Amino acid sequence: MRRILLLAPLLLCGCAAASVPPEDAAGAPRTVVREAGSTLEVMLATEVNTASTALPATVERAWAELPGVYSQMGIEVRTSEPATHTLGNINFHPRGGIQGRRVSEFLDCGAGNLGSPIADLYSVRVNVRSQVVADGATSRVLTTLSAAARSTDGASGGEVRCVTRGKLESVIGAGMLLAVSR
Repeated sequence: MRRILLLAPLLLCGCAAASVPPEDAAGAPRTVVREAGSTLEVMLATEVNTASTALPATVERAWAELPGVYSQMGIEVRTSEPATHTLGNINFHPRGGIQGRRVSEFLDCGAGNLGSPIADLYSVRVNVRSQVVADGATSRVLTTLSAAARSTDGASGGEVRCVTRGKLESVIGAGMLLAVSR
């Protein structure tokens, strides 16, 4: 009986908090926790960055060059939608870096216990997609990127969300500019 009385306050505290997944005006999910007259709201959003680069070429010309730019970056094209001029890789693992540079130069996933960048220590999964769209008589390449990292030591199972530094999107944009200008 005494064990039940000791557990009762813990159970009541657990019941006093409610988690409701409403969305804000922009559609970002959030969690609201209410307890004894106070409210805590936590935004749960994945960082997604879209970079836009103007190209002096038609959509068809730019679309033809896009797979080659990904190949030069060492990113295997795993999804391709010719009807929307979109391609990418939603499960890219940049083991050993990207174009000979450390992953942390492209992504910020935080720091480990000793201050080392998590992007260089953990297994990183990148979702990168590019779309070529019309911009008058020319075109634009829109590149969207999101990423997460997971420890490979087996001790921690959760993913760490990464924030792009904008460099990978810029390199794809610059590669496209170079490719369509030849």
